[in-house]
Amino acid sequence: MKQEAAEVPYARHGLNPRPSDRGARQWETAHDPSAWAPKERSAVPLGVALGVTDITVRRYAERDAPVTHWTEFPRGGNFLPAEQPELFAGDVRAFFRDRK
Repeated sequence: MKQEAAEVPYARHGLNPRPSDRGARQWETAHDPSAWAPKERSAVPLGVALGVTDITVRRYAERDAPVTHWTEFPRGGNFLPAEQPELFAGDVRAFFRDRK
C-alpha cells in the first residue's frame, strides 16, 4: 500500500529539519546554563585570516585558543576564500607550513 506524502514520517534530526525543530534547538541552547559556562582553553593552534570588513578582537580569540597565525588582508571581505582565493590559499599554506 502506497503512503500519502503527509503520512511519510519526517526525520526530526535529519539534514533538513523543520523550521520548528531548528527554533527549538536554538531555544534549548540559549536556555542551557552549560552552554554559557566557561570552557577549557583549547590546546589546538588557531590561525585567523581577516578581510577588510571583518571585525575580530585578538584578545578574545586568544582567550579560547593559542593564536599562532594572524593575518589581516588589505582586501577581501566576509567571503575571503571566494573573493581572494590566492591570498587565502597562500595564508592557509603558511599556517600549516609552520605546523611541521
